[in-house]
Amino acid sequence: MSSPSNSGGIVTSNNIMLFHHPTFTEQEIDIRDAIQQFEQNATQMLTTILSPLNLEYISHRRFSESEGTINPIYFIVVKNKDNGGLQDVVFKLMNTHQYFKCLKTNNSIHFMTLIDHYNGKNSDNKIPVPKIYSYSCDVKTSPIGLEYILMERVKGQPLSNVWDKLNRNEKESIVEQILKTSLTLRTVKTETNNNYKIGSLCDLNLKVDENNSGLDLGPVLGDFAPLGPFKNLTDMFLSHAKFTIQILNDKKEQELYFYYKRFADKFTVPLQQLISIIEKDYNENIITNYGLTHGDLNDSNIIVNWNEENHTIELTGILDWDNSSFTTITKEIDWYLYYLNKLNKDENDEENEEENEENKLTFLQTINKEYEQCEQIIKPLFEKLKLQNFPTREDYLNERKLMDILYYLPQLYFFQTSWFHNSMNELKEQFNIEKDYLVDAYNTESTLPELLKEYFNIDMN
Repeated sequence: MSSPSNSGGIVTSNNIMLFHHPTFTEQEIDIRDAIQQFEQNATQMLTTILSPLNLEYISHRRFSESEGTINPIYFIVVKNKDNGGLQDVVFKLMNTHQYFKCLKTNNSIHFMTLIDHYNGKNSDNKIPVPKIYSYSCDVKTSPIGLEYILMERVKGQPLSNVWDKLNRNEKESIVEQILKTSLTLRTVKTETNNNYKIGSLCDLNLKVDENNSGLDLGPVLGDFAPLGPFKNLTDMFLSHAKFTIQILNDKKEQELYFYYKRFADKFTVPLQQLISIIEKDYNENIITNYGLTHGDLNDSNIIVNWNEENHTIELTGILDWDNSSFTTITKEIDWYLYYLNKLNKDENDEENEEENEENKLTFLQTINKEYEQCEQIIKPLFEKLKLQNFPTREDYLNERKLMDILYYLPQLYFFQTSWFHNSMNELKEQFNIEKDYLVDAYNTESTLPELLKEYFNIDMN
């Protein structure tokens, strides 16, 4: 395994290209440079992009009302040369850091194209995704020397901007619309090669035809090592568990990241025990639904048209398809539970929160409660959309156990704290590896043993 640099260097392991996730501080440098390059020549660059579309550049402004910071967004006013009409379009400047280079732009374009094909064949249950006008996945061939996506401006505003102003009925309405749309995604018919069920569409050579067939899945993108594609959930879990052991025990990695040795000593044997249990006792195909998954349905990626006077709210767009993938139903259930918790939190006062903390459930009790909520709310919609393989309680428990541990494994070796912007902003002036990388890793050091004990009876004491 070759040594990575602290700025997202490439690691080669078993002929698989792996990357160290950049910290937010490191990404900020690349984002700043890309913004500077764009804004110094914005009029010329935008004219170059717009001219082939028969559009004339009028003006632009940076969109700053959203929480998103990784991909700067600009609103562009253009004039249609055919009819002289004015319209707004969106220019999304994609992050050019080495870790994300080409991959996330390509993944976004392919998934948005899949959905566009689906919408063209379905008059009902359309999925609100912006229309793509122009894009570049490669700075070498880009007409402006940057990765970008030029797309339709969806009517409305981010849900994050209005959530606190909505009444209970409006909140329940938009949560129901988000849930229905996320499940509708899983009805998009596709054909993948080699029977892979989990993976992304980040391959630069991939072509998405009108029938969405013959798709070659690639590594799953996110806040973890880009491994995959995978045949099933068990395959994905075992690959990540084995990679975690491998990278924590790599001597060159330990020289770069002092805490790897500590975590290797503590977690190698328990993880090896876990791998043996999964390989021996787990069915390779836990019965679950695999399908197209957005992966990041947070409220800043949800665009809504809210009529405050009439108390109506409509889901008009879903943005940011960078981390989309084909994966298990659990990822969508996570977002339903996220919004359900937001609803319940709004109803609770501090006294109730303290009471909830005192009556905190065990991990397994929490999973069982989640399943009951899903069975009541999600299963009827699942059946209405004619989706198959809604997990049984046993399958859901098994799937959730693996996914819960899978959430924590990358925090032992990857730099999850890069996404916590407030913490990063506080640390910018005193940036160092100990403070930048370790907050989530230390939390994992305490939580992961609890999960291993309760889920698989692996005692680390």
